[in-house]
Amino acid sequence: MSKTRVIVAMSGGVDSSIAAALLKEEGYEVIGVTMKIWDEKTPGEKRTHHACYGPGEMEDVEEARKVAEMLGISFHIFDLRKEYKTDVLLGIAYFHWAIILKKK
Repeated sequence: MSKTRVIVAMSGGVDSSIAAALLKEEGYEVIGVTMKIWDEKTPGEKRTHHACYGPGEMEDVEEARKVAEMLGISFHIFDLRKEYKTDVLLGIAYFHWAIILKKK
């Protein structure tokens, strides 16, 4: 019988992969998740790898999926491109514009 169900945010990197493995080893029911936040339609970006956000995002998502498969845990991708753009990126842009306009 497994312990509590836990969700691990998996980036495809070592830290989250080890966290998921250790939790599973301890008997937890582990569920891996990640967010898709990069919009491939963003103009002007070269296809290079960036940490967490950028054109190489799907490589990281695929790495996280492979680790979840190796561990035998379920893995889910949340498509949050729209929310990331409207709630995070535009929010930051508005905040910076407000600072610039206030200084004038």
